[in-house]
Amino acid sequence: MQTASHIRTLHVLPELKEGGLERGVVEKVIWLKDHGVNSVVVSAGGIWLDKLKNAGIKHIELPLHRKNPFTIFSCSRRLSKIIADENIQLVCAHSRAPAWAVHLATRSGVKRHDPPLVIEAQALYERFWYSKVMCRGDWVIAVSQAIRDHMISLGCDESRIAVVPRWVAPSEFSAPSNEEVKKIKSEWGIPDDSKLVVGVGRITRLKAWDILIKAIGMLPDPKPCCVIVGSAHKRKRKYLDELVSLAGKLGLSDRVKFVGHRDDMDAVYNAADCVVMPSRIVEAFGRVVIEGILSGTPVISTIGCGVAEFLGEEFGDFLVPMNDEKSLCEKIKMVFENRAAVMEKVRIIRERIGRELTLDKSMWATVRVYKELCPDLDWPEEGRGRVG
Repeated sequence: MQTASHIRTLHVLPELKEGGLERGVVEKVIWLKDHGVNSVVVSAGGIWLDKLKNAGIKHIELPLHRKNPFTIFSCSRRLSKIIADENIQLVCAHSRAPAWAVHLATRSGVKRHDPPLVIEAQALYERFWYSKVMCRGDWVIAVSQAIRDHMISLGCDESRIAVVPRWVAPSEFSAPSNEEVKKIKSEWGIPDDSKLVVGVGRITRLKAWDILIKAIGMLPDPKPCCVIVGSAHKRKRKYLDELVSLAGKLGLSDRVKFVGHRDDMDAVYNAADCVVMPSRIVEAFGRVVIEGILSGTPVISTIGCGVAEFLGEEFGDFLVPMNDEKSLCEKIKMVFENRAAVMEKVRIIRERIGRELTLDKSMWATVRVYKELCPDLDWPEEGRGRVG
């Protein structure tokens, strides 16, 4: 039996851009390394490369963000060589184009792959042939019960699906100093006496930032400031320009600000009086929700976000319908006007997150799936502690 230090896993995803999926993969491979399991990450690169490098994790660049069939076939050939050269014993795919590439690279029969393939399902995929690859893993990990049910409806064998939620490390969201919070608000030009609503997520039409801006415009004076934290891909610059124009038309140019990607999210969440994560689609999970609440800040999200199933009935009071600026406006008013009751619910939800949605708990559940596929490998055991 090989020891854990000789186990090598391969993780493929489109890019290492801003987002819960990408950050989750990075944290996962670092956790595996801390527990003696080596990993190789393959993607088109992005903002998390330095973190992988600093953790001593190998990254190989391939254009796995492209859905062109010829690119996918080319990547599959490259992946076959990487798997052989790196002595990979388990492969994990985190999106459709990478899943197609590794499926083609590793299939050894109608329903088998060599090495075994784990598919991590983290979205409600469209119902057409391209999405079917997400059912072709030897095991499928779904981030919520809603995603599990969706995958079964796509044709997944329900006996080969495990629900493993995303996680957050409470220690990463300890309260920063008052000086840090004041500094960040000063940097954004937020007056000390102004309420602050923070939206967190990429600048894309799937995130309903226009709905948030309209909701801010409907609030009574004095209106809060609104800062939207998230990067805009060059392909999304048109949408960003539309949002800036919308703020101007509503007379909110001095109230709505776009600040791009931030690494100091603990300070961002603590600077906010309210965090909003609006969406035009059902969110598979919604990591922003748990990050914000762990920071002690109320978070408003859209009905249907996957994380809601883990947070209890109290979180239902923070949900609004999609594309409904009036309901969002009323919810923001509720958060501001009923502060004591709101913060008590935040406290209850925060304690639940600290018990149920931890990195260790999710990773040990993931390792159990890995063991199911590769029982002859000496995977780390819960209770052994970390390596080194």
